[in-house]
Amino acid sequence: MSTKFSMVATTLYGLEQVLAKELENMGATEIVVKNRAVEFKGNQACMYRANMSCRTALRILLPIGHFKAFKEEHLYKRTKEIDWSKHIRDGQSFAINGVVHSKIFKHSAYAGLKVKDAIVDQFRDKTGERPNVNPKRPDVLVVLHIDKEYVKLLLDTSGKPLHMRGYRLDAVQAPISEVLAAGILQLSSWEGQSDFLDPMCGSGTFCIEAALMAMNKAPNLARKHFNFMGFADYDPDLLMSVKESLIKEEKAYNHTIYGLDISKEACGISRSNVMRIGLSRAIKIQCTDFFNYKPNSKKHHIVFNPPYGNRLRINPKAFHSDIGDAFKQKYSGCKAWLISSDIEHIKYIGLKPSKKTKLINGKLECRLLEFEMYEGSKKRKNQKEETL
Repeated sequence: MSTKFSMVATTLYGLEQVLAKELENMGATEIVVKNRAVEFKGNQACMYRANMSCRTALRILLPIGHFKAFKEEHLYKRTKEIDWSKHIRDGQSFAINGVVHSKIFKHSAYAGLKVKDAIVDQFRDKTGERPNVNPKRPDVLVVLHIDKEYVKLLLDTSGKPLHMRGYRLDAVQAPISEVLAAGILQLSSWEGQSDFLDPMCGSGTFCIEAALMAMNKAPNLARKHFNFMGFADYDPDLLMSVKESLIKEEKAYNHTIYGLDISKEACGISRSNVMRIGLSRAIKIQCTDFFNYKPNSKKHHIVFNPPYGNRLRINPKAFHSDIGDAFKQKYSGCKAWLISSDIEHIKYIGLKPSKKTKLINGKLECRLLEFEMYEGSKKRKNQKEETL
């Protein structure tokens, strides 16, 4: 059995438990949930698989050193004690990405500069040559994390953030992150057992992520480059084996995913994104107003990101009231989930959320609200259940 080692998967606020479950399902062990991150152990195949198939991870990081530093000299000295020749090979470039929360090291750029100097000086002392620093496209990205006096140095195994699936080259204003969309779908318990509806689909992100989940397709299976490909122990045969395993786990989706939008521009963008990822058979984009739309079936799993804030250029009270009316009149027996930062006007939907979850969309604090549209009244439903 191949050796297991520690890794860290980063994510968005509120999705930590979702990511932990994903990692557990792929065989990761010793899982510890942190703030916007999940620590875990796995072998090399697990690292490859996590990068290709984790829907709610932003990056998979590999810890290589941790220590205390009370001043910049400590940071430099302890960084230089790490054998960087194990991680940066001849001819490779590197860069530092610093995240600092410390009164000792107040500027992340300066702390990153000290780490860079330590790495460069070590190579120069040993070989007489220094590796190239490439901030834009480094072969090796070193992540520096400082919390008070506690320092962690990690290698980024992913490269481009994992939310960049490659299908969304165009987008409407304020598109939802692919990682957040995938997390919301998992929080809604979407398993692909019914039709799916995004009433205001924008760039089509919910529709695409829902299709990928319903078919059990790894979201980054087609990505051509991960940073781990530059590591000294990179195993291309193992990567191909993991890819083949992921393809064998794919399944058919026997329903339809509907994306609606009143904007012709948004519909065009959505269709292009759907075609780019090859999901046109499963996803139908329709340029129509949700409030005038007649559902194609009685059972829909509804998830959407309605416009709010600067995106909402109509009467917010009437808009939310219309959402509630559409739910009650056309979608009885269904469940709906919507994410919004417009806490003030959500109450005009006129339905009591059965569940609220705090999430962060960009810089906005939001709520993911779950609504159950009962057939008949809730009282009648409860009475029926009591007689069973």
